[in-house]
Amino acid sequence: MTLAERVRRAMAHRGCDAAELAQAAGIKAPSVHGWLNGSSKSMMASPCIRAAAYMGVNPLWLAEGTGQMQSGAARVMLESQRTTEPLRSDERELLEGYRAAGPERKEDMLNAARRALRMRSKEGKMQKANGR
Repeated sequence: MTLAERVRRAMAHRGCDAAELAQAAGIKAPSVHGWLNGSSKSMMASPCIRAAAYMGVNPLWLAEGTGQMQSGAARVMLESQRTTEPLRSDERELLEGYRAAGPERKEDMLNAARRALRMRSKEGKMQKANGR
């Protein structure tokens, strides 16, 4: 089975299109089209791993055709992704800001988020207690 055939099969398994796969793999759409039309005969490691995780397939199978298409870990990842919506732009902005921050700023951001979550939890408990 060629790389193009494996990518197509994995995309069908996930139910995604080339644009979704490109975004999940962190690459541009022309790279995915290269996989699909056979002009690319191999994948770089990082995009391959991200693509395999997104599609719920074994990265070694995707890259080389070795082993089972779907490993146990890949099945678990796929199930968790089915219940997770894509990040909204504000969520992506927060995540990118966190990743770019230094260690002290990350700790500040986490503490602020934890305080906000505790406040939200307390408000919910108060509303339940008041019968709302």
